Amino acid sequence: MKDKQKQGFTLIEALLVIAIIGVLTSMSLLVLADAANSAKVSRAKVQIRKINDLVMDRWESFETRPIPFKLDTNLFPALLDPRNAARVRLYAIREMMRLELPDRFTDITAGSVNVTVPMDNGTTVNFSIGINSLNDFYQRNITATATTQFQGAECLYMVLASIQDEYGNGLDAFSDDEIGDLDGDGMPEIQDPWGMPIEFLRWAPGFSELASDYEGVIGQWSSAPALPDTVYPTTRQRSPIQSNNSIDDPDPFDPLSTDPRLNRVTTITTPPFDDPADNNARNDTFRLVPLIYSAGPNRSYDVWRRDEEDFDFYDFGSGFTLINYTATPPMDAQLLNDPYAGRGLGAGPANDDTPSVGFRIDIDGDQIEGYIDNIDNHFGLEN
Repeated sequence: MKDKQKQGFTLIEALLVIAIIGVLTSMSLLVLADAANSAKVSRAKVQIRKINDLVMDRWESFETRPIPFKLDTNLFPALLDPRNAARVRLYAIREMMRLELPDRFTDITAGSVNVTVPMDNGTTVNFSIGINSLNDFYQRNITATATTQFQGAECLYMVLASIQDEYGNGLDAFSDDEIGDLDGDGMPEIQDPWGMPIEFLRWAPGFSELASDYEGVIGQWSSAPALPDTVYPTTRQRSPIQSNNSIDDPDPFDPLSTDPRLNRVTTITTPPFDDPADNNARNDTFRLVPLIYSAGPNRSYDVWRRDEEDFDFYDFGSGFTLINYTATPPMDAQLLNDPYAGRGLGAGPANDDTPSVGFRIDIDGDQIEGYIDNIDNHFGLEN
């Protein structure tokens, strides 16, 4: 009789099967991880859209808001000129935005400031709006232990908490697991699906600038104190909803084009409208849209805020400290009131060629463009 053949797997066959199962399992895990990450990205977009809708409702209301004071034309005869009167309104609207849509604690703690408005005849008009109910609400909600690490996100949380309409409170759109306090300072933030605070900049002109806009000025950065030489502009794409086009997309809060810095060069008909070769075009104003942004899956913002978290404050040899949070008051009233004060490209103080507020950049000098996977209300809402 013939011996029966041994049945079963050899060791090599068993190892081969295990290896194949391992590969298939790894592929499945990668697919699941990618699907989970895609779901988080979609969730973050929903969060950003909710916040954008709430914030933009308040933002757009400023176009028709009455200013809370009236100036005597007998004391200020320059106001008989409609352009001068419109300029005072522009400054007042910006001051109301600072008070009601803060993106850093100094917007709140500075309280009422005296705003000086230059008139076309060389005189000036001064006004002070005073602390309104919203700014008082924010002041009462800043804790004694508040830190500046995520102050934009924490200001955004307070803004949402202050929004009340027939549908309820602005925070009602978010579940408890979307609210946290990552830095433990007693100031809550809306957090994205990766556990990072969703940040906020009321005015972010730099979000509309390209790396090419800074050609020829990069070498000057090494003179800036505490600014690493490895930090260079890297943005290659303008915001699709904030064009930086002062001619076709001007500041909607300045319909009479009264901003004193405005010096439009109408011969420029193609982008970039802030060509570095044209010093006048750099000073032009344009429509700004609040920036609401998540750090995305890599948890890296790489957005230049120009505040305490961006290497303290600066004095670029011009004798002018751009942002000094240690002074009393914290900074010049004009800068508090000015959406374009933190704008680089020579529009600010002499020798200041650093990026403008909101520029996407390798801010920590690690040679990684961490902003690439950011999720925001500019590139996320362009369609």
